[in-house]
Amino acid sequence: MAHNAAMHVMGQGSQMSPGNEVREETIQMLKRVLYVLAICTALIVLVTKRDSLVQVIDHPISSIKVTGAFSYLKEAEVTQSLGGLIGVGFIATDLKEVKAQVEALPWVSSATVTRVWPGEIKLLITEQVAVSQWNNGSLLNAQGVVFTPDELSADLLVLPKLIGSEHFSASKKNTMFSMLKTLQQGLSIYGLEASALELKARNVWNMTLNSGVVVAMGEIKLDDNKGRQALDAKLERVGKVLSSESGVDTKNIERIDARYPNGVAIKWRNASDSK
Repeated sequence: MAHNAAMHVMGQGSQMSPGNEVREETIQMLKRVLYVLAICTALIVLVTKRDSLVQVIDHPISSIKVTGAFSYLKEAEVTQSLGGLIGVGFIATDLKEVKAQVEALPWVSSATVTRVWPGEIKLLITEQVAVSQWNNGSLLNAQGVVFTPDELSADLLVLPKLIGSEHFSASKKNTMFSMLKTLQQGLSIYGLEASALELKARNVWNMTLNSGVVVAMGEIKLDDNKGRQALDAKLERVGKVLSSESGVDTKNIERIDARYPNGVAIKWRNASDSK
């Protein structure tokens, strides 16, 4: 029993007094507060002295690398537009600004800009793909976005032309391109091809054939089978007039008005006769 009593006394003596517990908790709390203060102080220094710190550790851009598959865009055009970057701080350079500057070039559809240590700016560029001409001197891509190169090469000038208001939305321009494809498909049956398609007010369409003949199509509705049948009938009448079997002097035709429900009117180049 004496032994047990001794053990009991020693056990009680090993416990921390309430005062010591409070002191230990206070010390731990102070440590946490000091740790948080240190982090906050460091963050404040980084924010307020960021430019100074960047200048100390930054170094100049030494090269610009352009990658991508190009048919019309020239690498030199891109590097020249970014010539001011050489010698500028590698870290301090705003990549979003570089991206915006490159994507402002006519033949650039999109650009990805990255830093490559120790001093290179790398650009991965996707080139614009033109699906048609737009009005005078511009091009249209498949997303309905208009872009205007400094000049159009011969292979671009053979693309069909869409003519419409500059205020048309991208969706409206896409609708025009879809209509062009629909008309091209219908004309191909008769060996004809459209070189231009114009959308005027009140959904009125005019197209120009490769031969130079202008065809007034009037309003076109493709919302239902009735509208599609009406379009097919117009194209059929135009095709029959311009076919070799029609006996018509097609080379002397200036304009065909296909807005009539059962026939067409013809304006001749050198005469006032019509059919």
